[in-house]
Amino acid sequence: ATVTDERSKVAADLARPLGLEASDVLASPHFLVGTVDQMAEDLRERRERWGISYWTITQQADLGPFAPVIARLAGK
Repeated sequence: ATVTDERSKVAADLARPLGLEASDVLASPHFLVGTVDQMAEDLRERRERWGISYWTITQQADLGPFAPVIARLAGK
């Protein structure tokens, strides 16, 4: 999960070593990249598409920037 205003660039950076395209990363339920609004919308869409309503973020980075996404999904 990466909160960023440079969604396409970050997705391309994640995709490159995996032999994927940025669009593959953005369409995958295994990556979450974008602004707070984009990430909240992606999670809503994934819940509707795949029925996934529980997410685990497994990274060592500071998750503080992700807190607004949680708040947005909680309706705050």
